[in-house]
Amino acid sequence: MLDISYGTYLYGWPIQQLIAKFYPAATPLQMTAVAIPLTWIAALVSWKLVEEPALALFKTWSKKEFSLGFRRKSISSVS
Repeated sequence: MLDISYGTYLYGWPIQQLIAKFYPAATPLQMTAVAIPLTWIAALVSWKLVEEPALALFKTWSKKEFSLGFRRKSISSVS
């Protein structure tokens, strides 16, 4: 599954700001035409290098049981 929605949300604004800084005469249409592909590329790279491995790691960790080193007593057994 490929999900670049969060990366699109995250990188859209900074990429637009960089375009505005380096090409201040850009019209809104030009800004959009340049920002969308660059944002999608950044989002795809973010998905492949950060988000997908993090989700895989989470799935691995969530399957393991971690011991806290003590046993919890149920509420009914506490006097």
